Amino acid sequence: MTDHLTNVTYDSLTSGTIHIAYSPAEIGCTHPNCTLSSAIVVPLMIKTRIIGTLKMYYTTPTYHPDTSDIAFAQGLANLFSTQLELTEIDEQRHLTEAAKMQALHTQINPHFLFNTLNTISSLIRTNPELARRLLIKFSQMFRFTLQYTGRVITIEKEWAQVSGFLEISIARHGDKLFVTHNIDPAIFSYGIPSLTLQPIIENSIKHGLQPREVGGSITIEGTMTDTDIIITVTDDGVGFQGDPDYYLEHPPQGHIGLSNVHQRLRGLYGAPYGLAITSVPEEGTTVVIRIPKVQPESNSTPERTE
Repeated sequence: MTDHLTNVTYDSLTSGTIHIAYSPAEIGCTHPNCTLSSAIVVPLMIKTRIIGTLKMYYTTPTYHPDTSDIAFAQGLANLFSTQLELTEIDEQRHLTEAAKMQALHTQINPHFLFNTLNTISSLIRTNPELARRLLIKFSQMFRFTLQYTGRVITIEKEWAQVSGFLEISIARHGDKLFVTHNIDPAIFSYGIPSLTLQPIIENSIKHGLQPREVGGSITIEGTMTDTDIIITVTDDGVGFQGDPDYYLEHPPQGHIGLSNVHQRLRGLYGAPYGLAITSVPEEGTTVVIRIPKVQPESNSTPERTE
């Protein structure tokens, strides 16, 4: 089997480290008119198991990959490795709630993945520091999904995840997305099911603001009463066409995010809790998340799945 591998690929697979080829010969390109000048080979891993490699080839004559190229390749490899881990875990999930959660993750990730990679690619030369930061945020987002899926975490941890998502979204959309937030720090120590906020904010961006040529704004507020945590997400987008409550119980194809969050909160905390939506066509939408003010036993308390 190793007869079909180039030396640089074989070295990366056996050592589990990045390898760089600086010439067609090192790449293993024997064609007399080979247009490849250099390459980066990065191992792909699931936990500690090497399952393949990511290869980036360069065709500019005499070009040698620099530190930004290596950081970009490593970031992509980390991202793809995390995705592969998610896929492997998904294949082992059989409980109904876990399947619903993974369906939500599948909806969230693919289009966001490739749009964000395009943004990072455009920044890698013009603003490498921002590109590096976004790669780190991006990898952290997928690691968060892998680590905390199906768990109740602190609102502080959930907000850190959402902040990374928002930073990437603002980089993607530029001046077509303006975000303000006012979160009472007193709520940070209380519990919230992971990936409660991101689907709601993503829904506001995708279905509320993107249809508008000029984009728009999102406001996020977090407060508490004596017994409850209340988080509000408001956008000035195109609004819902029809009764928004209908979408919570009968989500159309490709719009399961809000319904999934609502049903998870109802299943965990009962009918008084979940989402409440008000919307005015062409003016905007407000989604109110209400959950009980309960301190989790730990930062990673599993959600109930029964």
